[in-house]
Amino acid sequence: MIVKRLEKTTDGVVQNIWESGNGKIFSGAVHCTDEILNPVNGFVNVEKFVFWVKTKDAGLTDKHVGLLLKSIKAGKLRPYRVFSETPFYDGDEPDSKVNDDGEVIESLGRYSQTRLGPPDTARRLHRTYIEVSLDTTEDSAEKQEPVTVESGAESVGE
Repeated sequence: MIVKRLEKTTDGVVQNIWESGNGKIFSGAVHCTDEILNPVNGFVNVEKFVFWVKTKDAGLTDKHVGLLLKSIKAGKLRPYRVFSETPFYDGDEPDSKVNDDGEVIESLGRYSQTRLGPPDTARRLHRTYIEVSLDTTEDSAEKQEPVTVESGAESVGE
């Protein structure tokens, strides 16, 4: 798996941390490319994942993108994609096929989300359909299972 920071070059300047229009949120991302051999038919599928980190501090965003890079490269976390017939969050757009110009050709009738987790979870859930419950209460974020990334410890994602 190839794992790197997502970078964008604008006017000759390379950026890997982006500031929101209102200056309150900083975003950075980990980009992973994986080649997966299907032993049944012999095809090699190339899968790409982007996992975003967002905070209110540029330094904190940079730190956590770095920690995720290390954790993925060490094999402690692995990206995976899950599907749902319902949106994952308010305003979620369904997956669609696009042409080379970026124009939508057709809706795929599903939603998808990239996640990070321990390798066994990623193997079990990758490309599977899950049920999603849209909980819009303020404490809904507390109910989600967190991924713990520790800067000085060997155990990550436990």
